[in-house]
Amino acid sequence: MKKGAIIYVLNVSESILNGIIRDEIKRETSNKKYNLSGERTNFGGFVVYKNRMFGYSKPLNPLVKLHVKCIKVDESNLKSKLVLKRVDGESYEIHRAIAIVLAVVMAIVSSYQILNYGFMDDVMFSILPIFGIVYYFIVEFIAKLSFKSLYKKVEEIMNTEEIGYTKQ
Repeated sequence: MKKGAIIYVLNVSESILNGIIRDEIKRETSNKKYNLSGERTNFGGFVVYKNRMFGYSKPLNPLVKLHVKCIKVDESNLKSKLVLKRVDGESYEIHRAIAIVLAVVMAIVSSYQILNYGFMDDVMFSILPIFGIVYYFIVEFIAKLSFKSLYKKVEEIMNTEEIGYTKQ
């Protein structure tokens, strides 16, 4: 997945969308309208992620977060630019490291078995590293789905609040 930003041009002031997201983050979990949690960043904007579906607390480590930054484009406050970026969470980094370690360990084990017993006797040992690689792709697939769900949630907010936008 490309790590580039998704950019929208909004037909309203940046303070409107920033206010909506800020209010959503401050709400109690049971009163959330769009099911988003997050915090304000030091670099401007917000980092948002979804709440647990059936819980009443913030997720401990979301897999993927969405950095939402809405900035003013012109002085008349009639246009603004919304920039959405993927931020990998701590659990994504942990799962990616586990997948890499699993692939390396399986490659070492399969190499040892092949060198000791020969390739033709136990061909199945040559596919052991695939388990780590498949695990990595599963984690990446889930992260892509989570990211897509988050930026679609921001689009849903803009549609619900009747904010006009165009995607660049």
